[in-house]
Amino acid sequence: MMGLAWIPFLEPVHLGRLWWLLIVPLCFGIAIVYRAVKAPSMDRFLPGVLRLTANILGVMALLAALVFVVVYGALPLLPSD
Repeated sequence: MMGLAWIPFLEPVHLGRLWWLLIVPLCFGIAIVYRAVKAPSMDRFLPGVLRLTANILGVMALLAALVFVVVYGALPLLPSD
């Protein structure tokens, strides 16, 4: 009965160090909604959703790599007082 008292925004699900994997279902859900609203027909709906999900995840990975390079590569080279 303790599951009934779970409050999502006050007590989030404990996933340990793998919390960042929740980006995959989030991107999948966004892709489903976007594709359902913007697509002129439902032909090839799932391949379009999977392609859009992969695009979102790929761009986010590239942005994360860019931020990593800037923070750990360029910032230490700046002069400090």
